[in-house]
Amino acid sequence: MAESEQYLLEFGLGDMRYALELQDVCRVLRAVAISPLPASPSIVKGVVNVAGQLLAVVDLRARLGLPKKSLEIEDRLIWVTAAGYDLLLPVDTVQTVQGYLPDAIAPATDVPEPAPLLKGLVRLPDGVMLIQDLTGLLELPEREALAHAVDRQSNC
Repeated sequence: MAESEQYLLEFGLGDMRYALELQDVCRVLRAVAISPLPASPSIVKGVVNVAGQLLAVVDLRARLGLPKKSLEIEDRLIWVTAAGYDLLLPVDTVQTVQGYLPDAIAPATDVPEPAPLLKGLVRLPDGVMLIQDLTGLLELPEREALAHAVDRQSNC
């Protein structure tokens, strides 16, 4: 592994290809039932208990303005750390981890109309892959509401 490469976890939502920086990813899980989380922000679909830890499931499709989709058994949950929170992101597919040299990654500022959460993109022979910036995944009021809802759930 070359030190100058940036490693990305590639995943799919619908027909679009996305990626997350590998340092933001804890692990990939199979889809499981999501329990409701009362008083949570609308972007939060609920929680999943992973080895005794309640993790909020954030609707990445909604944040990106994509059509709604029910969670299916073949879907995956990507466990990420974003803005100091451990969260799960439901995705349709997870492809691979791939390293890219810096000159293969275009920054979001190079895109005429940047999409929400866009950190950069990789031009591929068959299209583009959008690199997501998780720092803006949850807005401050959503983070506060989520923390309060998880605290209430944990104390039940």
